[in-house]
Amino acid sequence: MTVVSTLGRLIPGGVEAVVIGTGPETADETMQECADPGIKYVWMHRSMGGGSVSKSAATYGRERGIAVTDGGCPSMFDPTADGAHKAMRFILTISGAVPRRV
Repeated sequence: MTVVSTLGRLIPGGVEAVVIGTGPETADETMQECADPGIKYVWMHRSMGGGSVSKSAATYGRERGIAVTDGGCPSMFDPTADGAHKAMRFILTISGAVPRRV
């Protein structure tokens, strides 16, 4: 039994979304764990460098109907985000590095 499916059984109402915060070398396995119980949304976190992003994991998820955001930090898009996350969003938006594909 996977971590995601175990949590899905323990959390009332199940799990709809997952943020992958591991290294890219484990993102493929984590994405597979998300597809099995029907997770609808997966965000692969990226701060500096590659972060958790794996192209093969993103492709795998999208092929199974998962809305995948491959890069950035979810906190950058929170209206109550701290100044550092807001600044990062601004810089990444200007540079074209904010994820555009879901």
